[in-house]
Amino acid sequence: MAELFQDIIQELDDVEAVYFPVFIDARALVSPLEIPPSFTTRSGWPGETQCTLITGISDRHGSTLTFEFRGNRWVSTGSGWQTFLREHEVSIGKLCVLEYVDDRCLCVKTYPRGKTRSFTKRMRISHVRPFKSTRMDIPVKFWREVGEEKFDGYFYGLQGPLTKTVVKSTLSHMPAQTVCHFTTGWHIFCKENEVKVGETLVFTHVDPFIFQVTKST
Repeated sequence: MAELFQDIIQELDDVEAVYFPVFIDARALVSPLEIPPSFTTRSGWPGETQCTLITGISDRHGSTLTFEFRGNRWVSTGSGWQTFLREHEVSIGKLCVLEYVDDRCLCVKTYPRGKTRSFTKRMRISHVRPFKSTRMDIPVKFWREVGEEKFDGYFYGLQGPLTKTVVKSTLSHMPAQTVCHFTTGWHIFCKENEVKVGETLVFTHVDPFIFQVTKST
């Protein structure tokens, strides 16, 4: 996430904006909005349990969210945050920047993701077997574009529809060709994200060592 939106974050920091970012992945679409403790310490937000999210000066009504304190931070309750994301068509891969307006209001700006690479794989029986040796081949075109050296033993985080799993990439040089796979940890990803034979997975490279993995419909 950091590399894709580095220019935006740098610009906000340069003007000393009081804000916090939320990268929208599969989990963010179904989870409550959490206010970072550092943001609360700096701004005192939220000033009340019922607050408003607006998208700009012309947004006269905004969306009302209710918050409660859990553990060490304020967290939204109900479906207000999910409703806001849906109504404003905020999808996976985008960045929401929530900037302080007053103690009851935040202004939300949404930024589309920058240039990303992705590939799709239709799951075969060999991809989803419940064994440690199970692996998934990565398309040659994709790993060549990213760089062969980045898949030679490196670990990647796969953010799936249900959970995030760390998997190892392995590069194998053979006389006729070179192949690349996700190996160690791949069978765990399949199990925890309920991956089934016949499903098509979309792997989006959202950070140097993170893929957002979604099921194509």
